Formats: sequence, structure tokens, C-alpha cells
Amino acid sequence: METKREDMNMREVTVKLYKFHELSDESKARALDKQREFVNKDTYHMDEIVDSLKGLFKAAGVKLTDWSLGSYNRYNHVDFDMGDAGDLKGPRAMAWIENNLLAGLRHKAPVTVQQHKDYKAYGYTVGAVNECPFTGICYDMDFLDALLKDVKDGETLKDAFRGLADVCGKLIEDEHEYRLKDSSLIEDIEANDYEYTEDGELA
Repeated sequence: METKREDMNMREVTVKLYKFHELSDESKARALDKQREFVNKDTYHMDEIVDSLKGLFKAAGVKLTDWSLGSYNRYNHVDFDMGDAGDLKGPRAMAWIENNLLAGLRHKAPVTVQQHKDYKAYGYTVGAVNECPFTGICYDMDFLDALLKDVKDGETLKDAFRGLADVCGKLIEDEHEYRLKDSSLIEDIEANDYEYTEDGELA
């Protein structure tokens, strides 16, 4: 594809544009470096992960009062108020989780004809927890699974909820590292249908 540019002297310049796969290896490397710089500045996935964590606290009725969350952060923490319930552990902690969190996330028995059709179409099971129930994004399940594991392993509710800060930091790190891989960068480039000049500069 060719496009025309005009410089400050109103001189028209024709520039040929290329898809990523059409570039030389050297230009591909330059394009990937530029894309990597963009990803390093992007906080989109970090925001989604933090929103999932906040969604869990909200669904459980636990008020977050302060937090510090990020990648490679030794001081990740969440502060919250859950009263005396924070000291519960074992079966009593699991009962609290069921009553205050899971019960509101479970599929109810279908009542209307449309609900019956939806259950059949999507393979819902009555009593099963909705997938990605807080934000609709997969990180919801990472936090929920981590919370349940810690409670089942004997942690108090307070410690189990506090541990989600570390889970959050690890998710952000893993997502960031995944997005910096060449294969992920190329996937983003192709999904956005980017075009480049011959030397690998984004048009």
C-alpha cells in the first residue's frame, strides 16, 4: 500500500507501507522493540486484574479501605474491615465464605422457559458458581480459587483475604511477561492490522 505525506514545505512524499510479515528481519525487530515499549507503558491488564480483586471484595461485602498493588512490589497489601469474622478458620470460615460470597454467585434453578433454554445452551449446572462472576474476566477465578484454597488449607479469613494482594502482584507480573514475548507482540500487531514503513516504523 502507498500513502502520501506532506512535509512543512508542502512537498508530497509517497511512502510504501508494509504489513508486519512483509518486513525484513531487521525491520521486524525494530517494530517489535517499539511494540514492546508500548506494552511496558500500558496498564490496561493491570487495571483489569485489580478490578477483579476489588470485585471479589465487593461481592463478599468486605470493604477495602486501602491497597498498594503492582508488579515486583514487595509491599503489595490490602487493608480491609471484616470485623470479628476475620478470625474464623476451618469449617466456620468456609461457612462464612458460602453465606457471604459463594451463595450469591451460584446458578439458581431455571424458572422461565428462556432460562431453561439458556441452561441447555450454555451447559449451566444448578448450584455451580458462575464463571468469572465479578468482572467477566478470567482473573476473577484466579482470585476466587486462591481464596478458597487458603481457607481450605486452614488460614483465617483475614489471612486468606490478605494473601490476595500477593496473588494480584503475581498475576500482573505473569501477564506483563507474557505480553512482552515476541509471539504475543506479533499477535497484538496482527490483531490491530498495523502497517509499517520499510524500516519498521509504525505508520
